[in-house]
Amino acid sequence: MPRDLEKKRAYMRRRRQAKHEEMLAKDKAYYQAHRDERLAKDKAYRIANRESIRRREQAYKTTHRDTIRLKYQHYRARHRDQLLEKKRAYHAVHREESIAHKQARYVLHRDDILASQRSRYQKNAIRILRQARLYKQTHPLLIRAAQQRRRARKRHAPLNDLTREQWQEILIAYDDRCVYCQRKMKQLTQDHLTPLGPDGPHTVHNIVPACRSCNSRKGTGPPLTPVQPLLLTIAPARAKKKDQR
Repeated sequence: MPRDLEKKRAYMRRRRQAKHEEMLAKDKAYYQAHRDERLAKDKAYRIANRESIRRREQAYKTTHRDTIRLKYQHYRARHRDQLLEKKRAYHAVHREESIAHKQARYVLHRDDILASQRSRYQKNAIRILRQARLYKQTHPLLIRAAQQRRRARKRHAPLNDLTREQWQEILIAYDDRCVYCQRKMKQLTQDHLTPLGPDGPHTVHNIVPACRSCNSRKGTGPPLTPVQPLLLTIAPARAKKKDQR
């Protein structure tokens, strides 16, 4: 009897190998023809056996943690672009919901999140620093814009909605020149007509381009010369809730 069983199993293996594609096509066709029935049956089974399935899945995850993590890492590496595009599309449609979920999660698990971030940094400090330096070198405008927004938040600016695109429009409108000395320069600073703070917003109508020298001379005082700021831009302002995080 055992010999007959072994022969039968060997025969089935050879048959599957020989007709692999044909059998896959049959299985696929059967599933398509009975899809709704199969899904309803699987759903009913999961509802009826929810607790036992949950315990079984948790036990499997506990005993195969490293295998599962490695499997996910390989999958993410192979499908990185598709996953990023899917994530961006979901965030664009559910932006407010995603932000609220992240905020609520951070409030509930703040200590765990910070501990996880510290542990990750300690394990990958060299790689993270290298990536940060490379990002700063390749995205100087984004870094500068983020630093300006952070500065505005720290000074409790009533409005903090200037974007990189709006700043580029301001530079074009003034022909890349300092509004005070009229010198044309490659790098100009953002001068706030009303000093940045509770009364000085970080927004289009309060910002003009100025060289470092003129910006330093102005300081927190009034404009060095009468200035007409740009009141409107084609580029939209930054969404308010994104700065209120």
